[in-house]
Amino acid sequence: MQSKSIVYGFAAVWLLLFVTSFIVVRAVAPEDDDFARRLTRIASFLTWQLGALIVAAISGLFTQRAAARGTEGLRVFGYGPFAMSVFVLVAFTGIVGYRVWLQPLLAAWFGLV
Repeated sequence: MQSKSIVYGFAAVWLLLFVTSFIVVRAVAPEDDDFARRLTRIASFLTWQLGALIVAAISGLFTQRAAARGTEGLRVFGYGPFAMSVFVLVAFTGIVGYRVWLQPLLAAWFGLV
C-alpha cells in the first residue's frame, strides 16, 4: 500500500476522533450532581482526544518513514494532526490549571473573592 494512502487514512481517522471529542461533550447525559456531570464531560473529552493523539502519533511515524523514502507532500496531513492534538491538550491543561489553581490563588492574594 502506498504511504500517501496510509497517511491520508490516518488523517481521516484522526479528524473523526477529533470532531467526535467535541460532539460527545455536548451529548453527555445530565446527571443529578453538577460536579459529576462536569467530570464526566471532561473525562469523555480527554478520552477521545487521547485516542486522536495516538492516531496522530502513528500518522507522524508513517510520515517520517515516507519522507525518508522520498515521498513528497505529506507534511500537512502527517504532522498537522499531531501538532493540533498536542496544542488542544496543552491548551486544555493550561485552562484547567488556571481555573483550578491560579485563579483562586490570585483572588486570595489580591482580595478579589
